[in-house]
Amino acid sequence: MSSKKNRIIVDIDNTLWDFASALWKKVAQLGVPRPSEWVWDFYKPYLSIEQLLEYVDDVHNEQDERYPPFADSADFLSALRKKGCHITIASLRNPNKRTVTEAWLETHGLVYDELYLVPDKSFLFDDHHAIVDDDARTLDKAAKKGLIATGLKYAWNKHSSQPLFTRLPDVLQHLNKSNCCGD
Repeated sequence: MSSKKNRIIVDIDNTLWDFASALWKKVAQLGVPRPSEWVWDFYKPYLSIEQLLEYVDDVHNEQDERYPPFADSADFLSALRKKGCHITIASLRNPNKRTVTEAWLETHGLVYDELYLVPDKSFLFDDHHAIVDDDARTLDKAAKKGLIATGLKYAWNKHSSQPLFTRLPDVLQHLNKSNCCGD
């Protein structure tokens, strides 16, 4: 196993690709506001959690065929790998979506070492040095455990106390300045 210093957790949805826009296309007819207006419980006036999860699963089922990663995603992960990082992809996705998730990652050349589809990523914190995610709550929990915590900035996380950026190359630059994975 690589040292904790060389281990990084990377989220998928809204980190490696634009999940929010794809989900919004599914739920827009219900009156759900655009992702630029979302907060974490954006769906509550429009959908039950069960309905939301059905839409989320639909998007993940279609992802391999319809939704590419952000243009910088493959380069971002490759740069982490080149620095010697052990990349743990961790997502809150339904564990039943593992096959479609692996296919999407492979189709788009997104390198990683481990894949976890779990309801809570915090069990990974003790063995990792950094995390890249869009969930402010996850980032704050990770930072409290001593991880470098960063990600892409969105309406739902813009008030996070962790450093957030508009592009993955900026996230990578921050990780490099923070001595993530070392050289």
